[in-house]
Amino acid sequence: MNICAWEQSLSFFGCGMPLGNDPSATARRRLSQSLVYLCRARERTADELACETGIPASCIEEELEMLCRGVNGQYGLLRKNEQERYMANIIVADREEYETVRGIYGKYVSTFCDLLQDSLTAGREELCSFWRRNLRGETDLNLLLWALMSDITGNFITHVGEESAFAFPDVAVCERSFTVAAVADVGDENCFYSCDSISAHNVCGYSDIIARSFHGKRLQPHFRCGHDLAADPLLRLIICCAEGMPLSSLPGEGQALAYKALRRGYLRLRQEILEPAVIVLADGISVYIEFQSLLGKLDECARETARLLGRELGGVMERYIPSHLRGDYPYYNSCIAANCFTHEVVEECIGRGLLKEPGKLPGPEGMLMVLCV
Repeated sequence: MNICAWEQSLSFFGCGMPLGNDPSATARRRLSQSLVYLCRARERTADELACETGIPASCIEEELEMLCRGVNGQYGLLRKNEQERYMANIIVADREEYETVRGIYGKYVSTFCDLLQDSLTAGREELCSFWRRNLRGETDLNLLLWALMSDITGNFITHVGEESAFAFPDVAVCERSFTVAAVADVGDENCFYSCDSISAHNVCGYSDIIARSFHGKRLQPHFRCGHDLAADPLLRLIICCAEGMPLSSLPGEGQALAYKALRRGYLRLRQEILEPAVIVLADGISVYIEFQSLLGKLDECARETARLLGRELGGVMERYIPSHLRGDYPYYNSCIAANCFTHEVVEECIGRGLLKEPGKLPGPEGMLMVLCV
């Protein structure tokens, strides 16, 4: 296929709750992505864009207006000023810029993993104690670490963002339900991890349920944001088996569902008792908070590393972020600069033997469920 010089492919990365708020849903076509890219650094009129692309202005204008509206009419990929000129409403990094800021995080991966390894050694008994008090079966610190990984790297990335704020004094951060940024020509590197969360109320005797799916190159997603937890029979079965359930107590149809859950890595069978294979915290939010703080000492130890990284990154971000998008600077950190950091930490941890590479996929690694009575 012939690609014109003006055509660009964008990869979108978001932060927050995308449902009904994701403007990238209006940019599935290459033309849409190319128009956003062409407007990334300076204002353009519809006529200028028509001239550059060779597409009639009438068609361009329709596309531009759609990109300005977004999916909710409030947050689009483009904005239009009073002079009828268009400019990107999201931060768009080209390949060279992306490699530069990604490389800043990359320089600190080994140092961060040193700190993580030390924290795991020092906190081993605390991790084991948490498992014995709150989870069933033999202690599996590998499963625990896979479930913790999004918190471990996410906290560090947040601290880096706080440290990089020095470069943007008196800039008010744009607060949205969901914020998106994009990278041009990033390719299919398959090295981006994310953690999707869903929730439900009054299901299987529990007032509130939270489920998380951490996924990326090594892990398949069990679900995405917006998935209906209450209507998913496999997820409901995990809830019902939280305290153990005899396989024989299920009718034939229920047993068939149980075997499907076993194949997906949701459940395990011990002495004919069905139990969750994924991590299920059945004692509510207080235990979930304890879970998230299991490696809290790592946050303290990594502060200096976050400060050094944030100072270096902040100076680079100041040069790259357009003046009208300076309020999006925290999202530049999380959605562009840091979007391969978790992948690199995971790979380093596997190389060091801190994490075991998942076996059969899909498996229980990376999934977590919290049950509140």
